[in-house]
Amino acid sequence: MQRYRKRVREIGLRHSSLSGIINSSKLKKQVQFESSLERDFILLLEFDMKVKGYLEQPISIPYLGLDKKSRRYTPDFYVQYSDPNRPEELIEIKYSNTLKRNHFKLAPKFAAAEKFCKKNKLSFRKVTELDIRPDDSFYLENLIFLSRYRDVFHILEKNGHGKHTDISDSYKIIDHLKDNGPAPIEVLLFKVSKNELQKGELLFIIWYLISHNFIGCDLHSNLTMQSKVWVY
Repeated sequence: MQRYRKRVREIGLRHSSLSGIINSSKLKKQVQFESSLERDFILLLEFDMKVKGYLEQPISIPYLGLDKKSRRYTPDFYVQYSDPNRPEELIEIKYSNTLKRNHFKLAPKFAAAEKFCKKNKLSFRKVTELDIRPDDSFYLENLIFLSRYRDVFHILEKNGHGKHTDISDSYKIIDHLKDNGPAPIEVLLFKVSKNELQKGELLFIIWYLISHNFIGCDLHSNLTMQSKVWVY
């Protein structure tokens, strides 16, 4: 069970930064973010099979500011992992240049967080754009693409359009991969159907299956029709 269940601070829409909400498939609820960097980090959490749960704005930690006044610091995220031996984390999301520029101002907050985590058997970690958006990786780009397909059947069903999409076709894809092993997406579509219109529908379902880890794919490489997919 998650240690923290309800955010302690609401994130309002701001004109000065990109804030908003994401519909979490993992948590089955809406998650707030207050920057594009936080939004991208949420995507990483959503697709990480090692992450059991998470919460934004999880707790308020008291600390003494540089002006010697009592203040409170709210880390950006709490993350719980499936591995019971891996410590749960409190995470701060910041751009690397912000951490350098505001080092002295942020130091009391982070010291308080470290102390709090040590006392409560947690781990405190600072995450930057260098962790979330590495220059040499297709991973985040692929997750952004696949995130469009995660809730699509739920949305179609909710809007009364579910009858137009037959999700039972997913079994054809999975059964073929089980029987024949990994295959490039383009080849898989050809093997499963000769109907060009149905191939388009099946491709839609393949993206859905990859986005929910029902079938595997190398998401650290450029995702194309030649990408191989497999059953775990």
